Amino acid sequence: MTKAITQSISPSNKKFNGGESIKVTSTDASGNKSGETVIAVKDTTPPVAPTVSEVTSGSTQVTGTGEPGSTVKVELPDWYGIGWSRKMIKAITQSIFQLIRNLMAENK
Repeated sequence: MTKAITQSISPSNKKFNGGESIKVTSTDASGNKSGETVIAVKDTTPPVAPTVSEVTSGSTQVTGTGEPGSTVKVELPDWYGIGWSRKMIKAITQSIFQLIRNLMAENK
């Protein structure tokens, strides 16, 4: 029985984004190549916190920006008894989310 060797490598000046595949094989002294082991890199980096424009008592909308592809959760008071205190919005390509009070009332 041979002893297992543990080794690590660090790709210089590069970081993984998540979603990449890493393929690993081994070859012995006789040139016999192993099967391939494939591992997927997991994305564990949270998105940047969304920004929100100022909201005043006279505001009729909430606007801001979020990371593209992320889901932005906006929690609102129960306006006019419509029963919506939470709203999930998918940040669009331009990273802009907008919530309009009147649209919420129409979609009850």
